[in-house]
Amino acid sequence: MKNRISIATTLILLLISSTAFSNARDSDGSRMQARAVALGKTIKDNIRPPGDAVDWYYFRLEKEREVKLSLNIKSKKEARLTLSDTVGKSILQNRTKAQRLTMKTQKLKPGIYYVSVSAKSAFSYSLLIK
Repeated sequence: MKNRISIATTLILLLISSTAFSNARDSDGSRMQARAVALGKTIKDNIRPPGDAVDWYYFRLEKEREVKLSLNIKSKKEARLTLSDTVGKSILQNRTKAQRLTMKTQKLKPGIYYVSVSAKSAFSYSLLIK
């Protein structure tokens, strides 16, 4: 009987911890909770402050290259788009009240880079990194 209880308890704990881990990997929160994105793939998401004021993403470069970031906003809201390096140092940052914001980098070295989309008011957006 004790074995059945401990197995059931273990299964419940695994379910709870896996759910908590998947929630922690949401794009909101901190740079360390960023979602992986593939270059060339469009991401669609929402900003809903105050609890959801920033979305974090990351991508990996295997070789040195330029990167272009395009943010399209469904309505004219003020938004900030930031590109950071592996340690969180800002490489590019821009703000807009227009419906489209595009930034192009100089050549970036191979490694992991982070992108954040943030705002003080709610909106839907699409982000393309290529």
